[in-house]
Amino acid sequence: MIEQIDEYLDDTFMLFSSYGINAQDLQKWRKSGNRLFRCFTNVSRANPVSLSC
Repeated sequence: MIEQIDEYLDDTFMLFSSYGINAQDLQKWRKSGNRLFRCFTNVSRANPVSLSC
């Protein structure tokens, strides 16, 4: 899970650290966010108190 969070934070920094947002960075950011969200969703369905993927 730490890897997904790290990837999402890196993608967020890359997306918002420049003066403009390009489509490729936006798509990568969305994919990493969706992956992270699915990780939390799948874990909470399987075991509401678990915090691992």
